[in-house]
Amino acid sequence: MRYEIELISPVHVGSGGTISPIEYVVEDKFYRADMDGLFEDERFETDRFIEGAKGGALYLGEFAPELTKEHLRYALDIPQSTRTSLQGLIGSRSSEVREHIKTKDEVYIPGSSVKGALRTAILWWVLKNDADKFNRAKSHLKSLVRQRNRVDKRWVDDKIEEFVFGKDPTKDIFKALQVSDTSAVGVGSLEIEEVRTLTTTPRGHNWKNFYTFVEALKPKTRLELEMKVDEFLLEGDAAGELHFESKKGLVREIPEICNEFVNDFIEDEIRFFKQYNTPGELDKVLDFYEKVRGRREEKSFLLHLAWGSGWHGMTVGRLLEKETDFDFFGVRKKFSLGKRRNQPFFVREFPKTRRIVFKDGKPKYPLGWVKIKIGDLR
Repeated sequence: MRYEIELISPVHVGSGGTISPIEYVVEDKFYRADMDGLFEDERFETDRFIEGAKGGALYLGEFAPELTKEHLRYALDIPQSTRTSLQGLIGSRSSEVREHIKTKDEVYIPGSSVKGALRTAILWWVLKNDADKFNRAKSHLKSLVRQRNRVDKRWVDDKIEEFVFGKDPTKDIFKALQVSDTSAVGVGSLEIEEVRTLTTTPRGHNWKNFYTFVEALKPKTRLELEMKVDEFLLEGDAAGELHFESKKGLVREIPEICNEFVNDFIEDEIRFFKQYNTPGELDKVLDFYEKVRGRREEKSFLLHLAWGSGWHGMTVGRLLEKETDFDFFGVRKKFSLGKRRNQPFFVREFPKTRRIVFKDGKPKYPLGWVKIKIGDLR
């Protein structure tokens, strides 16, 4: 079945690469050069460019701005305040721009990003509503805390996912859910965004002294997605063989599960931003969440995905924090979650940071919020 994804806030899915100042010019737009074309142009001073690049501080905008525009890979919108910030940082590491994943310079959201966000929501929902599985999760974490040897925190939740989704990949209920990459759209749907990291303080909040610039899909962008449940695996002998009988609802009731997860998530974020909103600098972020909370439409659900979704968006930590009979601080201490750098103590609030998109020099909204409309669009 086909679904439509509408972006509510910017979405960045990293390609793993960055765009350095030797590849772009920032003026009215963000111009990314076709470097092969530049090097083939006899007017381009290749030797001087290479010598300058060896110094590590070459900016293409000071070397060949007009020639760059003749050999463009693409040009993206960049808000004036973001342009000013980026230009002021050229020469530093912060002037690298994180690239969004593309195929032939068309932009999409991978199905794996969507499926990962769905999996997080379902994991949270199962542990919230199944006392036995939640108790098993807590027992597992307690056993890890008691271990004297070091435990890699990247694999902490593997055991929990096993008894929620299935013992191994061949018996994982998500095997019955097929999610495609979204449709691709033109590179013009991207914009350069300035992202800063908020960190809590006893008196409110501060901003970390580094900037991150990303290519991100613009809000209101619409993409199409194919999502299908393999009913064959959920019925009869196949369901028995794979132990899927009791898990069918997890892939058949995705909209309801995701909306319940998002409701809880948003309430927690509203609490966070109200608590640290001094002196009213975070009003627009709060306004965003208030509007998203009220944005409920029939046959649709919300999802928080990709880069910037944060620790709470990717784990079930909120459930553990609220358990009075569970030593959540012990888990944090074991895995150094929320430990102050170069200090022996931990912050009270965890997680204490949020990545926020800035517009006109002010914090506006978080990354990664989308609405998925249910139904065949053909």
